[in-house]
Amino acid sequence: MRVINVLLSVIVSLAIGFGALEGGLRLLGFGPTVSLTRFDAELGWSKRPDARVERSTSELDITIETNSLGLRDDELSPQKPQGEQRVLCLGDSFVLGYTVDRHEHFVDLLESAWRAESRQAQVINAGTEGWSTDQEVAWFLSHGAALAPDKVILFPFENDIYYCGQERYTRYPKPRFNPDGSLEDRALIDPGPAPLSRRLATGRFLHHLRTLAQG
Repeated sequence: MRVINVLLSVIVSLAIGFGALEGGLRLLGFGPTVSLTRFDAELGWSKRPDARVERSTSELDITIETNSLGLRDDELSPQKPQGEQRVLCLGDSFVLGYTVDRHEHFVDLLESAWRAESRQAQVINAGTEGWSTDQEVAWFLSHGAALAPDKVILFPFENDIYYCGQERYTRYPKPRFNPDGSLEDRALIDPGPAPLSRRLATGRFLHHLRTLAQG
């Protein structure tokens, strides 16, 4: 019985210690973040519509909100208003503006500048974190073209050269185009929830330490 009591005491002490460590790391900003994206059987992943995510670190404190179309933009009608010019911006997290509030983001600053010149222009933010050029093109063909943009600006990033040829980005599946320009006929499988190590502050902290050691 004494051995059992000692064992239980050790287990309880470890559990309390782990709980304290986990709570402390969450206070330091290593807690799991609420994801803005969801699995998408066509695109691999896409932003959730009508979503709100707050990001707070020692360097920034911002809020990202999406409209009913899943875009980080004001609510807009799929039908373009008469006389309005639409400019559609396609890209990854840089276009999404993952580290800035909207009033500081180039997409909204450009729209504000044009409207200050009395132009009826709407600059639409279609950026999505992690997307490569092939996903951006696939989204445009299935969704973006319906917005009837007058201009489309594509913002590629250097890693697109690699990921446009890959079937996955980290653990997530992604579409891919064939050399002839047609979309590859391949089912994208939902990878399910993130592993426990990525949902705990302790696991994220250890991953951070490994990244620092490798860098």
